[in-house]
Amino acid sequence: LVFTAMNFFTLRYLLAVMPYFILISTLIITTALKDHRQAVWLFLLPLMMGWYFTTYRYTDHINDVNLSYLIYCPLQTQVVDHLEQMNIYDQPIYAYFLMERALSDPGAGYRHTPVKFKLLNDWSQHHPKRYEVIGNIEPSIKHQELKTNPNAKEIKRWQEGHIWIAIYQIGR
Repeated sequence: LVFTAMNFFTLRYLLAVMPYFILISTLIITTALKDHRQAVWLFLLPLMMGWYFTTYRYTDHINDVNLSYLIYCPLQTQVVDHLEQMNIYDQPIYAYFLMERALSDPGAGYRHTPVKFKLLNDWSQHHPKRYEVIGNIEPSIKHQELKTNPNAKEIKRWQEGHIWIAIYQIGR
C-alpha cells in the first residue's frame, strides 16, 4: 500500500518540493566552490537554461502533473460551463476523476451555480440514457468504446493543441 501510494503521489508532490531542492543544491554547490564562483555559474547557467528549454519547449506529454495541465484547466472550465448551461443536473453524468472533482467540489473554482449534479458518477444503477465526459489528460479505454458504440453520440468536443475533452450522450 505504501509503495503504491508513493508511486501515485511522487511526481505530483515532488513538484512542490523542487524549488527548495534547487535552492539547497545551489547553496551547497556555491558554498563548496566559494573561491570559484565564476566556474559555478559557467556550469549552472547552461544547466538551468537547458532544463528551462526542455521543460517549456516540449510540453507534448499528456498528464496532470506537467505543463499540459495548463492547457487542460481552461478546457475543463469550458466543459463545466457547458454542462451547467445544458441544465442536466438531474441526468446521470459519468466523468473521470479530475472532471468529477470540478463538477462536484464548489471549492475547486470551476462551478458557477450552487445546484448539484445529482447523479454524477452514480454507479448504484444502470442508466441507459446518460452523459459521459472523457478526455485524454487521464488515460481511459472509454474513448474507443464510445467511438464504436452505435448508441453514443459526441455532442461537444473541446481541443487545444494535443489536449481534448468531449461530452458523449448515450441513449436517446
